[in-house]
Amino acid sequence: MANKIAKTAKKEDAPKSVARAGTISIQLRKLFLKIDIGRFKTLLKRLESEGYDYLVSDRYFYDTVVNIEFLSDDYHNNRAIPKPDLSIYLQISPKMIMQRERTPDQGMEYLKKKKKLYDEKITDWNWKMINGNRNKDVIFEEIKNYVA
Repeated sequence: MANKIAKTAKKEDAPKSVARAGTISIQLRKLFLKIDIGRFKTLLKRLESEGYDYLVSDRYFYDTVVNIEFLSDDYHNNRAIPKPDLSIYLQISPKMIMQRERTPDQGMEYLKKKKKLYDEKITDWNWKMINGNRNKDVIFEEIKNYVA
């Protein structure tokens, strides 16, 4: 049996992230969001019937809605997203994000605009806000307080 070694793509080999999109691309994203929400609702029903109590999601549908809004500057369909029992927004400054080992290739202005869009959604989406500019262990303890 031969050993397999996975290659890790270098940042310069990776495709560029999207920071602009045309009308057709934006409309397709909106369509796929609707499809994903429909599939999600079906999944929720199945999981409930199988006795699951929790479903944890990293970005849920929020990231998709904010990305569409970022790309189109006119999308505000917050009603399309099924309301979760608990939403936590780990708010981190663009400056801190740019200090990571792997930084987004869209740059600082992109991060500032997306943060502004996210910050505008705090009340609309009933997020519990957590300051993400702190030690990960402190953040973890705060998250535990919400789910305990």
